[in-house]
Amino acid sequence: MHTRFYITWLKIACVLTGVTGIIAMAASTPKGAHLWLALFDMLKWPINNDPSEFQSESLALNAVLGGVMTGWASLMYSIIDNQVTKGNFEMLKYISLSILIWFIVDSAGSILADLPLNVLLNSVFLIIFIIPIRAILKNNKSENVIKN
Repeated sequence: MHTRFYITWLKIACVLTGVTGIIAMAASTPKGAHLWLALFDMLKWPINNDPSEFQSESLALNAVLGGVMTGWASLMYSIIDNQVTKGNFEMLKYISLSILIWFIVDSAGSILADLPLNVLLNSVFLIIFIIPIRAILKNNKSENVIKN
């Protein structure tokens, strides 16, 4: 497939990450927490309306997490849109590093917090980023070999 397809895929992955951040931020108030609570209910399997609400400390953490995710997503999107689309594929290595560090830290924390199913959800995010990044880097490497 063409590099342009994978760049679009990455942009969509960034938007999905940003939307997830907005959903987390919305859960900083009990009225906006329904989607986030449903996600945590699934992650704490079985689905049984537990948690049914977030504690006040969790509401604040939801706001912080939402801000971090939205900021991270917008940074990655900007790098892809302003650098990768112009052929600066080196930037994808830095995005990959940030994705891998996030995956390791978030997954380790999820296990420590007795929320191991979140590692599965993290794996989905990892895959939606790593597949197009690897494809772009592979395409770019073979193009450079042909040019040289």
